[in-house]
Amino acid sequence: EELFLRGVPDDRKIWSANALVRDECHDALRAVHRDFVRAGARAITANSYGVTPGVGFGEEKVRELVGLAVRIARGVADEEGKAQGKNVVVLGSLGPLVESYRADRVMPRVEGARWYAAMAAAMAAAGADGFIAETMSSAEESEQALDGVEKGGEGRPCLVSWSLRSDGRMRSGEEVQEAVPRVLRHAKAQGVAGEYTLSFG
Repeated sequence: EELFLRGVPDDRKIWSANALVRDECHDALRAVHRDFVRAGARAITANSYGVTPGVGFGEEKVRELVGLAVRIARGVADEEGKAQGKNVVVLGSLGPLVESYRADRVMPRVEGARWYAAMAAAMAAAGADGFIAETMSSAEESEQALDGVEKGGEGRPCLVSWSLRSDGRMRSGEEVQEAVPRVLRHAKAQGVAGEYTLSFG
């Protein structure tokens, strides 16, 4: 929403990805990152959440735009970090591939993991320190993101953020106390236990 307050068009289709697609909006994106760091942030999230096949981007365009998102964030993190004498971490955002908050629209496992791997690889190459899978709606969706990071993320860590219903269940209807151990078991099976953190919101 901060991007829209600063003049980035909000067409409610590609949402925040407009700040990447439109060259004239890159400065506004840099300014938002810069202000967060100057306000004390030690980690910033690349503006890649809205770059997905669900809004019509093909794989080549997804790779291009998520890489651009990380390069913009990385440039600000390095510049401001040097000026302030601190290390600023850049996280590549991995959003739902089809539609946010819709567990019924999660891609099949192999297809979803392939997309996340392509995104993670492009963001790792652009300088992401790690990743955050945001507003995941089910254990399945979370596992797809983790599979993608494991394959394309060059061993970098990943946070997982879940969107919950008002009754405390996941959007899929799963009980959190059942989904947490499932996702952690999956991460361990991939050989990456201890590098993944779950958060809820």
